[in-house]
Amino acid sequence: MPGITTHCAQAALSSAVIYPFAGGLNAAVFGLAVVLIDLDHVIEYVRQTGSYKLWGVFPSCTIVSNNLSRGFYVLNAFHTLEFLLIVGVLGLLHPAFFYAAAGVLWHCALDLVMLARKKVTFMRALSIVEYIIRARAPGTVTRFHDLMRKKDTVIPEGAWNYPRWIEHWRRCTPLC
Repeated sequence: MPGITTHCAQAALSSAVIYPFAGGLNAAVFGLAVVLIDLDHVIEYVRQTGSYKLWGVFPSCTIVSNNLSRGFYVLNAFHTLEFLLIVGVLGLLHPAFFYAAAGVLWHCALDLVMLARKKVTFMRALSIVEYIIRARAPGTVTRFHDLMRKKDTVIPEGAWNYPRWIEHWRRCTPLC
């Protein structure tokens, strides 16, 4: 998935584009929604690993991204149709939520383009109902600890000290 830097750039550019039509506050709400939607990655990280060391979100997301073609099926609750509908309905109460819903939709569209380029478009649940149904399919991996136990899991090289994080996650108890 695109990183925080990419989403911040997307938010800044797209907010600048809608600013003349939407005004400053609405453009800011739109831009914040484009970035803050990814807080669900933090929630999912804590649920999946049981770790409250939040810097671990970055290496775990990198591992997940590198293993999407290995059957790992991701639930990011703020990236689902249900969440978008809730924010959209709130837009009927206050127009700022309409811009938040538009930011969420824009973020999800950009993510789907990136996933399509990697040929793993449907490895993230588009709906919570879809996740519940597809998670039961044979060969589907929904738990981070199960992904880490697979022999063919790709652990990337890089700036993160992956062996240290992997050892930390082994000592944690997942919340799911």
